Amino acid sequence: SQQRLAAVVIEMADSQGQTTRLDSDASEQAVQDALAWSEQAWPWQQYGPAIMQAVRAHIPVVGGNLDRAELRASMQDTALQQAVSADVWAHHLEAVDSGHCGLIPTSQLSPMALVQVARDQRMAQTIERALVPGKVVVLLTGSAHANKQVGVAQHLSSPVTAIAFVAGKPDAGLDRAFDAVWHTPALPAKDYCAELKARFKR
Repeated sequence: SQQRLAAVVIEMADSQGQTTRLDSDASEQAVQDALAWSEQAWPWQQYGPAIMQAVRAHIPVVGGNLDRAELRASMQDTALQQAVSADVWAHHLEAVDSGHCGLIPTSQLSPMALVQVARDQRMAQTIERALVPGKVVVLLTGSAHANKQVGVAQHLSSPVTAIAFVAGKPDAGLDRAFDAVWHTPALPAKDYCAELKARFKR
């Protein structure tokens, strides 16, 4: 309920983006402007309804991501590797590799994994700044960051409940990574690796 929510933190905007200065009847365009929304990266139709519901209920929506300069800097910050266990670091390396269909040079795996750790840390920091005694903070983010075994939860001192929305057939191990899994209808099959390989060839 509105009374229990302190804030909604979103992966889809960096830390400069927030709706705290907007009225509850702000237009969708005003909300997008306040969050410096990137339609190319995050289609508004997929995220806008949840964000607007928070705005209408006077609940602050706060960006929890790194900006471009911070993303670039984190690629060189090797100390970030020490912020996670060896197992979590290995997971990040494998996820970056498989997520790019094995197409990126091995030398780029570590810098890109460092970015993932840095983004997890920033979202955790944003959550903890938004916490209010007796209330909860909701984080809207992708499954990798929401995964309790490897994501944002690794950098939080507060209790976390992780919920995954899974389209179609569930993956193995979801019960260990999330407290609850909501199944939704399967999406049309799409070969993302084929598209990526075609782009690399060009």
